[in-house]
Amino acid sequence: MPQKIIQLILLLLLPIFIQLNALPMVSKSGNIVFTLIMFGAILYVLIRITKKYDLTLIRKKFDWQALLVTVSLTAICETISLLFNYLNQLVTKVQPDPLISTRLSDKSIWIMIVTMLTVNITGPILEELALRGIIYQYSASIFNSRIVGAVLSSIVFSFFHEEGIILSINYFITSIFLTIIFEKTKNIYSNILSHQLLNIISTTLFFL
Repeated sequence: MPQKIIQLILLLLLPIFIQLNALPMVSKSGNIVFTLIMFGAILYVLIRITKKYDLTLIRKKFDWQALLVTVSLTAICETISLLFNYLNQLVTKVQPDPLISTRLSDKSIWIMIVTMLTVNITGPILEELALRGIIYQYSASIFNSRIVGAVLSSIVFSFFHEEGIILSINYFITSIFLTIIFEKTKNIYSNILSHQLLNIISTTLFFL
């Protein structure tokens, strides 16, 4: 058990590692090839970790039923998220994700493309593999409790998206929804799709 706790602590640091995926966006790089290479390298490491700890990412096929569950829960989650974002603007007057907002407003079309690629496509893939695929499953396994796994992975998710107390609560709830989707569909693709949809909606709203 102590060895597993140490392993879990190390796995909890994975969100720091996957932040490297945002390096091209942070550095204002418009190099799509560099962006994809960075993503591919991190993806490879995460897949290796799931195999090392015998973590199953797909237990059921992604069928129409899984799609319906994913879209329905994502819609509910997005509605809650919009309410929290509105409340955050009323209370703090601060826009979420200032870095992303700045990059999406950049004059360079390539920087905008890299940002949208990172935020809407590659980021959700890596975050779902790390949070639901690895941290949630491993913590639920060693504590023999899916609730503990869900809470722990959601705290980590919220912490690494920290933008004040209101949005932190929002991210925690979002993570719980994503965990429910994973448990309902038994397929990490459902989580990736849901996370991507949530981010795409946020990005779209930025331009409206």
